Amino acid sequence: MRFDLADIVRRLTLVARGLGFVFLVYFIPVVARDLLGEALPGGGLPGLLSGNPEGAFWPAVLSGSTLAVSAGAVLLYSRTGYGAARPKRLLWLDRPWFREWGRGFAIGAIAATIVLAPLFLVGALRIDSVSFAWREQPTRVLAVLVTLFFEAAREEFGFRGPAQRDISAALTFPIAAIFLAGSFAVIHGGNPDIGSSGLLGVFLAGLALAGLARARGDLGMVCGVHAGWNVFTAMVWSVAVSGFQLDVALFEVSSTGSELWTGGAFGVEGSLPGIVVFLVLAFVSWSLPAAASGSPGLPIDRETTGSSPPEA
Repeated sequence: MRFDLADIVRRLTLVARGLGFVFLVYFIPVVARDLLGEALPGGGLPGLLSGNPEGAFWPAVLSGSTLAVSAGAVLLYSRTGYGAARPKRLLWLDRPWFREWGRGFAIGAIAATIVLAPLFLVGALRIDSVSFAWREQPTRVLAVLVTLFFEAAREEFGFRGPAQRDISAALTFPIAAIFLAGSFAVIHGGNPDIGSSGLLGVFLAGLALAGLARARGDLGMVCGVHAGWNVFTAMVWSVAVSGFQLDVALFEVSSTGSELWTGGAFGVEGSLPGIVVFLVLAFVSWSLPAAASGSPGLPIDRETTGSSPPEA
């Protein structure tokens, strides 16, 4: 077997670049968000999601402003050389990209409904009353809603963005997807009430999103899917999402079923129905062909930055 030092160096460089952008896109902005949030009324993002009545506006602003740093890092990535903009740039923030986001949001909402609607029909979950938080606390409702959008996008930028593209190029897509989905599960390990089933559900969700990001070629749809799942699970169907029970949900819901079926206090990501749906979605998304340059969604003539190989 021929030993190609130049190829090994290229692969290691790609892995290093991908992992470096995980820190730039995800960890550094999150640390800044949490440290600054401790000085805010209500305790920043954890306080906002856990129902602390003190302050809602500023945690949402902080989430959005640090997301801008994350987005800037993803945009910077497209200028870092060969492969960073293939098959297309990961982030455009224009009409086609947001159209992909909207389609993804609908998919996430449908997935949440497929998991949760049967649990209400069989009585494992029960609607006790309608919540009036939407009418009585509109500012808080809006703050929580946009924060769910922001944080879903940040996680996709971090774990399905530059890192997945570069590690896939260096070590193959399955290795990249499994490693990053595992990392995605690990960062949720500190969430309230997570257990082994919750970690498994988050891992499988990460695999499903990884396949979709590869198939679409950018981050628009996966950001939408993630946001749609979180919003419909936590605010519409009104159950816990990733360990957080929001106080601005549409209904007051009680659980009468076992944790096997409902996921308990962590939420349906850790339930048997959720795990099965994530597994099916992962199989489907991994079966989709990888995006070719210029498709789907964005025309090829927009793909100029960082898409040409280096000159000899």
